Amino acid sequence: MKTIALLAVLATACYSTRGSGPEVESAASQNAPLGEYRTFSFGFAENPPASFDASPRSLEVQRRARELIGAALREKGYVEDDTTPSFVVRFGAGIQQQLESAGVQENSTGSSDGISFGKLKVDIFDASTKTEVWRGSALSLIDLNRDIDDRVLERAVHGVLASFPTRTATDAQPVANPVATVGAR
Repeated sequence: MKTIALLAVLATACYSTRGSGPEVESAASQNAPLGEYRTFSFGFAENPPASFDASPRSLEVQRRARELIGAALREKGYVEDDTTPSFVVRFGAGIQQQLESAGVQENSTGSSDGISFGKLKVDIFDASTKTEVWRGSALSLIDLNRDIDDRVLERAVHGVLASFPTRTATDAQPVANPVATVGAR
């Protein structure tokens, strides 16, 4: 079975220099039983995404992202369970610095030191088969001279997980003995 991995890309320093938010991508395996999932846990942290490097802030971004990912999954109706999870979430953060190209304006100091992108990747694995079933990514333009912006990080996490299924009331376990309504016809 061919699986599709999940990249959730997020700003490592998490200060966006553009208002449009992060660029988000996600993909799910066609054969993934996503509708059957009820519980999740977190696996080991991953290395930064390919072509991205760790930064002095990567560990702090990962700590904050873990909290946000857990909260977003709980909002979607999942329960964190480290003993018998349905799926396991793994993620990592990194930065990539590039020289500014001809069409990019210089920063406010008048120099053209380059631009930085932050990325957080998130991979979701089926806990029983250990196969990757979903991936997403969010990429943000960041300013490494600013503090981590939790709002940018939150937008990226919610953007990445937007396409991950939400459990609805109909997903709940069926009642063993339904109660008959008296007087109803």
